[in-house]
Amino acid sequence: MRRSMLLFVALALVGCEESGTLIPGDDDAVADDDDATGDANDQDGDGDPAATDCDDADPTVFHGNVEVCGDPLDNDCDPATVCYTAQIGAVQQPMAPVVGEGGVADWYQSVAVSDGGVTRSNSAVVLLYRRQGDSAVSLVFTLDGLNDGSGGYALMSLQGLGSAELALVDDPGEGDVDNGNGSFGFQWVECCVDGAAIGPMDAGFCADIGMPESEGLGGGWFVQDGADAVSMGSTAEVLRICETQ
Repeated sequence: MRRSMLLFVALALVGCEESGTLIPGDDDAVADDDDATGDANDQDGDGDPAATDCDDADPTVFHGNVEVCGDPLDNDCDPATVCYTAQIGAVQQPMAPVVGEGGVADWYQSVAVSDGGVTRSNSAVVLLYRRQGDSAVSLVFTLDGLNDGSGGYALMSLQGLGSAELALVDDPGEGDVDNGNGSFGFQWVECCVDGAAIGPMDAGFCADIGMPESEGLGGGWFVQDGADAVSMGSTAEVLRICETQ
């Protein structure tokens, strides 16, 4: 019996030497011995080995995960992944770019302001457009809805556009972009809409869109998050659109 006990203790001691297996009560601080999960190579149990996991103590952070825009984590362990957010005051809203074919000017005319496009009655809609295969995005905004029986006007100013250029303005002469700033004066009648497209935006951009004066846009700001339009509140507030990592 004594001999059997000695053999058991010897085997147990061998097992403690950087075994990488779960040993109840073992807390010997051996670097590759994980007492939390029993896996020496994956301490948080998320399936991403410690050698590649950028935070092996957090199971919500691993390669292949979907990046969660708006939180402080690098969910997919890829610093190159970017997020886009809209913000008014303390309210933030993720913005997934709309992906399409062709340049932004063509897309604006053929899709954005067409029936079933991204216009909204008595509202200002802001979105980011990315041509399929490209990495950069363009900033697009539309004012009012088609054939809704109401016209209107809007004075708009934009700052933080960087090197982006005016790709299209709905009616010639309604505005321009120069040295990173944009200034527009829009006016539309009952049948129609107005708007513009600006891009491509610089990496890491943060643009402020103000509307100091308007009529016919009582529905306020809306931002496009993929296929969904999300209300952001009154156009009397400055809307900030940013790219973050």
